[in-house]
Amino acid sequence: MKNKNKIIAGALSSLLVISAFTPSIFAKSSKVTKEESVYVIADQNGNINKKIVSDTLKNTNKGEKIEDKSSLSDIKNIKGNETFNKTFSKVVWNSEGKDITYQGTSNKKLPISVKLSYYLNGEKVSAEDIAHKSGKLKIRFDYKNTTFNNSPFMIVSGMIMDSKKVSNVKVTNGKAIDEGNNTLIMGYGFPGMDESLSMKGVDIPSYLEVSADVKDFTFDGSMSYATNELFNDIDLTDVDSLMDLTNSLSKLSNASNSLVEGSDELYKGITTLVDKSGTLTTGVDKLNKGAKKLSEGSKQLKTGATDLKNGANTLSNNINKLSSNVKTAKEGSSTLKDGLNTAGSSLNQTISYNEQVKSGIDTMISQLKNADPSNPMITKLETMSATLDQTINGQKQIVYNLTTSDTVNGKPTLMKGTSNLESGLSQIYDGSKLLKSQGSDKIAAGANDLINKGINPLITGSSELSEGLNTLQKGSSQLISGINKLQKGSKQLKEGMNQFDKEGISKLVEAAGSIDNLKARLHTTINKANAYNNFSGISNNMNGSVKFIYKTEAIE
Repeated sequence: MKNKNKIIAGALSSLLVISAFTPSIFAKSSKVTKEESVYVIADQNGNINKKIVSDTLKNTNKGEKIEDKSSLSDIKNIKGNETFNKTFSKVVWNSEGKDITYQGTSNKKLPISVKLSYYLNGEKVSAEDIAHKSGKLKIRFDYKNTTFNNSPFMIVSGMIMDSKKVSNVKVTNGKAIDEGNNTLIMGYGFPGMDESLSMKGVDIPSYLEVSADVKDFTFDGSMSYATNELFNDIDLTDVDSLMDLTNSLSKLSNASNSLVEGSDELYKGITTLVDKSGTLTTGVDKLNKGAKKLSEGSKQLKTGATDLKNGANTLSNNINKLSSNVKTAKEGSSTLKDGLNTAGSSLNQTISYNEQVKSGIDTMISQLKNADPSNPMITKLETMSATLDQTINGQKQIVYNLTTSDTVNGKPTLMKGTSNLESGLSQIYDGSKLLKSQGSDKIAAGANDLINKGINPLITGSSELSEGLNTLQKGSSQLISGINKLQKGSKQLKEGMNQFDKEGISKLVEAAGSIDNLKARLHTTINKANAYNNFSGISNNMNGSVKFIYKTEAIE
């Protein structure tokens, strides 16, 4: 019976995912669309400390005014100077034909609660009591739908753990991916779905459970993304038979790729959460601690760039000797290509770090301008941002020179020069000259610029950045790496579906009693989901969508 329930629940979830990524011909249109994001900052147990709501009014008709409805307090326009008048919940924006993005706070109850429980060696413990402990750990996420009619949502939770501190990781309603230094854990649930469908024998997941053997346990916190938008475009009009449902599952491989791309939206939402929640100003101690970590990382980058510069100079000095031994040169060229690709990859990481730092600086500039336009730090930060921008452009040119076999301004890149070494003895001598003048010398000069104009200013400016930004930089690269692994996993998902289609769909219909009964239940569920299109309020003449991003505190 348990296996049957899993098959039925999996078939239903798959059907929803497929339909959600299939365009609907019944999409609504409106003069104004309200897109709402609710950022929830919670403690280690999921108890809410703060709710920040961000709303964007898409003024597609370019109206001079937009009439909105909102229960938010402390409303502030965060992307423009347009003003508003508020009378009770009615808010009228002087939009002047522009889109409006504003932010506020709310005391309203959330439609989904996310509660975390911790167990060590079989006993329930508090979050504080498991810091730096060892043993058998279980973390459980319970997702509860608090809407009056069980309007269904999908919620995805993610966390990153140090692989040196965790082992034997098992996940219920999710997956763990070991990427070497870190273990990425992703899980999901459909709170309200089970209650809304009311189908006997169907058990839709509404919790995530992670178990592992831990040593000196610490935890950077979790992040969750809840949405009901996947229900918006589901169209079951032409589903009249078991064959229709079975054939639809062949589209799941494409839908799984869309889910992977959606993970990047989770990352962007988390980034916005940190940027907007005010954690950049939580104290001098955290600021100094984060600056120290960033400075140490920057010094390591400087060491790598110095090695690159020295290596390029050495290459320049020895290129003239290549022509004396053709066989050695050809064998060495292959090794050199690998080295150039490695150097390019390393420099790409540096570019990524610099872009994240620049983004953080730009966010700080924006916040300072909003708080105190006369603050003298603004000019310093703007100079730093401009310098980083120049550095990033120079770094990208270096990467292009390192990794691309091409001709720039009539002269070959370093990679092309290296490839020419393999093309024949007659081209080795001429290629070596171009390799030196247009490749290695430029790499040395570019590495020198990277050190002087990029990394050194980064070290100097690290005192301006907070611990939150430093942690975010580290986590973003880990999350992107995890997304790449999820992309690989989508192929396995596609292959596994062939064993699942007929049995899963037939048991789903069996549980419902008939295709028509299943469609009726799904329509009722979809209508409930579509009816919940806002959190803080919405005008009658607007379309709306809403998503919730939850972030829990670290255990350290």
